[in-house]
Amino acid sequence: MKRVIGLDCVRAIAISFVILGHFMLHTHLSRTPLVGLGMYLQLFLLPIFNTGVPLFLLLTGYLNTEKEYSFSYLVRIKKVLIPYLFFSVLTIFYRGGYLREDYSIIEWILKIFDFSAIPYGWYIEMYIGLYILIPFLNILYNNIKTKEHKIALISVLIILTLLPKLFNKGDFKLLPEWWLGLYPICYYYIGAYVKEYQIVVKRIVGLLVIIGLALLEPITNYLFYDGSLISIARTVQSPLCAITAVLIFLMLYKKNIKSIIISNTIQNISKLSLEMYLVSYIFDSLLYPIFMDRFFITDSQFTLFFPIITLSVFILSYIVSFVYHLVFIPISK
Repeated sequence: MKRVIGLDCVRAIAISFVILGHFMLHTHLSRTPLVGLGMYLQLFLLPIFNTGVPLFLLLTGYLNTEKEYSFSYLVRIKKVLIPYLFFSVLTIFYRGGYLREDYSIIEWILKIFDFSAIPYGWYIEMYIGLYILIPFLNILYNNIKTKEHKIALISVLIILTLLPKLFNKGDFKLLPEWWLGLYPICYYYIGAYVKEYQIVVKRIVGLLVIIGLALLEPITNYLFYDGSLISIARTVQSPLCAITAVLIFLMLYKKNIKSIIISNTIQNISKLSLEMYLVSYIFDSLLYPIFMDRFFITDSQFTLFFPIITLSVFILSYIVSFVYHLVFIPISK
């Protein structure tokens, strides 16, 4: 299949956002007092970075709407399983050797099967289930004949999987929350809908809306902060996160890049995105403790350390993934 540079842009941005977003995770943003410009900047950026996983799911829907159930289709899941197994073993050696985590061989093997050998393995567990469901999801979608009915399907999924996070607060429950875990299917169908109807958005309009939505997080906390941070868009199940992710997707998926150097760079990052995600845990767990123990004082240091650490994790993850593709992929074939 010929590569589409716009879709590669989406995938490259998605893996970048995942790695960037992990900075706030590992520096414990949610437990940090709201003091200083660095905190407000993080609250502005995090809703954007949180679109990493939704962007991957939108891509999955966009690229797989024609897939049908067959043995050859199921076998192709090896493209995900082989990297997962390889980097699980690599992570086990790292956790046992460097982190000194003491588990038996049987316990380590079980961790591979329950997707905890790599603490970021939850995405692989989710994706395998989604992959198996895709042919059946397509049967449902492709047999809905009208645009209006497809909009109705997606609207119901949005109500069940995204809106509860916005409207349900504390003991107040306006919408059922039982279906929240089905959000990957919601994003999948949105991606499928974009593929079918080739929706476009003016980039300047999309950018302004994204900035406006991202500003809601710091503004809300500035106005109503009472000792604990208020979250309105810092989860993939937030409708505000969904809107941001869809707008980013629409702004990028048809983009044409004329520069060969930039185009090749984006394509290489896109090709390595899965492996970069899997190996990034090693560098996150290696670099962040050093940063937190030796350099971190307050979140006012965000603007200094954020680019240094995230760029280091990104580059190291890319290098290891590149070597994996260079050495291991030819052997596995």
